[in-house]
Amino acid sequence: MQWWIAILGALAAFLFAGPLLRFASAAVLGRQIADQALAKQPDAIHLEPASPGAWQDPDNARQVTDAIRALGFEAAGTFTIPELPEVTLALLAHPSARLYAAIYQHTRAGAWFEFFRRNADGTGATFTTLPPNGLSDRPGHPVVRAPGSDPRALFERATSPRNTTSDPEPASALGSIHVFESGYAEAMAWRKQNGVSRAEVMRVASKRAA
Repeated sequence: MQWWIAILGALAAFLFAGPLLRFASAAVLGRQIADQALAKQPDAIHLEPASPGAWQDPDNARQVTDAIRALGFEAAGTFTIPELPEVTLALLAHPSARLYAAIYQHTRAGAWFEFFRRNADGTGATFTTLPPNGLSDRPGHPVVRAPGSDPRALFERATSPRNTTSDPEPASALGSIHVFESGYAEAMAWRKQNGVSRAEVMRVASKRAA
């Protein structure tokens, strides 16, 4: 999961303001805004099975899930996150490819999906349909962004030899919840330790204006 989605709610008043106010706020109060947003975010999250009707757009969720399962992924379930109530997601795992998939819907950010892996040395990689957001990637955890990609095209990109490593951890539907929750905690700990720079806030404001 991209950690930035966790601070969307805290930054909502800033991100969804008019462009002039957004840029002025970013220029004058950028670091302060980001620090306040980060401080409000949970250090850890816990996935809970979603109730029927959790998806805002169930047709889209079903279509994407079916397309990803057709690639050989095993469904792990659909979940909500009490600490991030605007997010609904489904998790899947591809044991032979050692790859996970996540399908998201956010009440304001919309819908997207991604593939991700964890490596034995603690690094990882994510391949997502989200566009660039202006925030820097965590070192050792590159994010390949491919807006508009269909599941098969993104899967082929994630499994191409140049994008794979020699030591990916095994992937399983049973282990997907732990991997997701621990991945969030590690990423959020790194982000809170390093903060969000004024330059990143300015880039976020610029992306929102595009």
